[in-house]
Amino acid sequence: MDAQMKRGMIEICILSLLAKGDSYGYQLIKDIGPILEISESTLYPVLRRLESASCLTVYSVEHNSRLRKYYAITEEGRKKIAGFLEEWKEIYKIYQFISQASEEAKEAFAMTRKEYMDALAEALSFLSEEARDAALAFYDEMMEDSIEDGMTEEEAVAAMESVEDIAAKLRDEEGKPEEKKENSGAWTYEEKKAVYPASSLNAIRIRARDCAIRFFPAQDDQITLIYHTCKEDPYALSCQDGLLSLECQSAHRSWQKGFSFSFQGGFQINWKASGPPPIALHIPVDALLDLDLGTQNSAIRGEGLSALCAVTLATSNARISLENMSCKSLQLQSSNARLELINVSAKQFIQGDTSNGRIEASKVSAAEELTLTTSNGRFQAEEISVKGLLNFTTSNGNIALQCIQAGEIRLRTSNGKIQGALPGKQADWAIESATSNGKNNLPKHQAGAKPLTVRTSNGNINLLFEE
Repeated sequence: MDAQMKRGMIEICILSLLAKGDSYGYQLIKDIGPILEISESTLYPVLRRLESASCLTVYSVEHNSRLRKYYAITEEGRKKIAGFLEEWKEIYKIYQFISQASEEAKEAFAMTRKEYMDALAEALSFLSEEARDAALAFYDEMMEDSIEDGMTEEEAVAAMESVEDIAAKLRDEEGKPEEKKENSGAWTYEEKKAVYPASSLNAIRIRARDCAIRFFPAQDDQITLIYHTCKEDPYALSCQDGLLSLECQSAHRSWQKGFSFSFQGGFQINWKASGPPPIALHIPVDALLDLDLGTQNSAIRGEGLSALCAVTLATSNARISLENMSCKSLQLQSSNARLELINVSAKQFIQGDTSNGRIEASKVSAAEELTLTTSNGRFQAEEISVKGLLNFTTSNGNIALQCIQAGEIRLRTSNGKIQGALPGKQADWAIESATSNGKNNLPKHQAGAKPLTVRTSNGNINLLFEE
């Protein structure tokens, strides 16, 4: 927006707020903030200008042993609002003319969310798999947040930058010169493959660094491990007493971008990206195994395994995604990224922890406990079944629930709302609930058979019961 126009808009916004009632500086910034970007240094001269023009008056009121300045609109200020509205009737006519003329063009180029994401994926093909996945997840989350905020899918897509602009910016970012570092040349990776009968192993342990890990069903009864190694980035493989172990031996990396292939003397990859190709684990669907997989700065994904025992997955700055999986117990640890669980079950417990990322759980079940924790991220949970404790904790994010079954429920957040539907009657639950600066449709205390603890601050609690 033009700077002069913005100043005029801020003046009218201030007067419009004061027309509803007297206010003070800090509150004016809070009220105008969602509409126009404004700071203390912007507000002060505008208030002085309006006072000089006799559009408002100033008076002081004692507050917490100090004097707080309040501003009140004058008749001159009300005339200024009326004049603004009259001017904008003409401007709105021009806007309608332009808008109607371009309506057909808008409809011709409208995209669905899937079409947009497919086009973006194709436009970002120059990125490594890991970088592309991270970028797509970011833009998809932006659209999802817009839809959750009340936009239609079409409006959310239209509000996004064009696919071409996003691709151009990321391409420019990829092309920026990097600092010169040791080992800045391309590293030549060699693919390694290890194959073992499933019956010979009872546990797999992987410790990688800056390398994604994938595990999925094998086509036979063999366990196949595929990884890539080189002189600068060595891995140590061992198999002893039923434990298959793969461990990264390098302590530092310095990646470049781009890649090339060589088939001289065997299959090799000259990899210059954010890390080597992902480590791939092919496991028979019914294999009884403990999995202990860890990496850094890279995603972990698993799917389609139904007989795993104890599963422990850990990474940082990247997501963990699981789908169509059953195990005895499940522990997840990440940071600055989301956790995604779809059609996942555990005979004992599921525990997951991340930060600065949302948690999505759909069709998840556990016998003893389901505990998921994040910060600065929202919860979306549906079709959850836990015989014991269901415990969701976050901060600065909403918690939304649908179709939840649990013996005990604990929901905690701050600066976010808690909403959804719970099974049975409200009278079935022993309720402890509290919020501040928000509405609460639950009683603060209520006796019942099953414990329900719900706490937030600066947000509403709106939990309904199915009966």
